[in-house]
Amino acid sequence: MEKLGLLPDCKYDETIITADGKRHNTLGKISKVPISIADFKFDAELLVMDNRKSSLILGTDWLKYHEALIDIKNSELILPVGEYDDVLNLSTSRNIVQSELESFY
Repeated sequence: MEKLGLLPDCKYDETIITADGKRHNTLGKISKVPISIADFKFDAELLVMDNRKSSLILGTDWLKYHEALIDIKNSELILPVGEYDDVLNLSTSRNIVQSELESFY
């Protein structure tokens, strides 16, 4: 976060367990960080962890705060923006390249 010029503005002493099962101690919290998604700005509170990766994870608390809806059937994230909804596609496209296979009997 220092690379971005952001430093914790309040103490927050918690242990976060990430998806890989590892425990990380928090170093503090940064309040009201503007996150741009599809040209719209959404505030986020960021917990700072001692981690070498340049990652930003927006958790369920962020989704709940912004009243987001996750439509699994249609692979969409719907974020209310004023009178409108910002609809984001959750799926990614990829090209599958089939290589030649040789079978030996």
